[in-house]
Amino acid sequence: SGSVRWEKVDATTARFDVVTYWRRSFSPFEGGRAVPGDKLDVIAQSTVSLNYGDGSAPHFLRANVTNINEDEDWLESVTTYEHKYSAPYAKKEMKETFEADASGAPVTERQFKAVYTPWMVRLHGCCRYNTLSNDPDKPFELTAAVNLETSSRSPDPRILPLVSVKPGGTFKASITAPLYRPEDMVNSSKALVFEWCPSSAWTHPGAAAVSLNPGTGIVTWVGSTEGSWYHLCVKGSIDDVTSEVDVMVYVLPAATLVPTCTSEEFDGDPPSALNPKPSTLNLQPDTLNPQIGRASCRERV
Repeated sequence: SGSVRWEKVDATTARFDVVTYWRRSFSPFEGGRAVPGDKLDVIAQSTVSLNYGDGSAPHFLRANVTNINEDEDWLESVTTYEHKYSAPYAKKEMKETFEADASGAPVTERQFKAVYTPWMVRLHGCCRYNTLSNDPDKPFELTAAVNLETSSRSPDPRILPLVSVKPGGTFKASITAPLYRPEDMVNSSKALVFEWCPSSAWTHPGAAAVSLNPGTGIVTWVGSTEGSWYHLCVKGSIDDVTSEVDVMVYVLPAATLVPTCTSEEFDGDPPSALNPKPSTLNLQPDTLNPQIGRASCRERV
């Protein structure tokens, strides 16, 4: 599970926050006893790396542990890197357009629109949990599209690594539209669009198992595969700026009470090298809404 998000530093430099989740008991991680504040070389069955999409050497992850859950056996690790590109985008073309302006006046002369090809950043490595019903022991990949001319930051994915849901239950793929700067050229009046990640990166469980609302990011588990583990990959985009989040899902028996977080919630800012504060998790059954699937702890807000 994990995500990649970025923020503009200057005209050609981006700062990346890479959030990944791993089994805490995995022996290379401080002998399976990693705690918040530890620094890890993130390795699994092959080295995990961040590829910036411009032909430069990949960056292997050196991460800070920011959160752990001993009961569910996972740790959260955050890596922050800066990268300077040769240009704000991979490619820019001026294409003729016949779209009317905001007033609706007819087009009476030739006009052109900039069409961008962003830098495509890829986080990849191996391997996924072998208990998954889709893609067990397979390599993983998450992407983010970077255009430093039109935007100052990517959509912001924030969700815990494990979600418990019952058949018919819902949870939100929490990707938020960023607060853009005045100079940004992204059409911020557009709503954030949610969609499944490309099929080349993962295996979708099927429309009979799960659905995604493209306008709200609400995921509904419509299947009845109780007692199974899956992973889901969701992409959020505005214009050509995108980011993705991957999360594990456990399908509970219908009569199970779903746990929810009841104590300290996450800070408003995502964890990073500058803000590594972990959260305190205190789980108890959600007796108020036992029919609604919820994350094992509330998503960050």
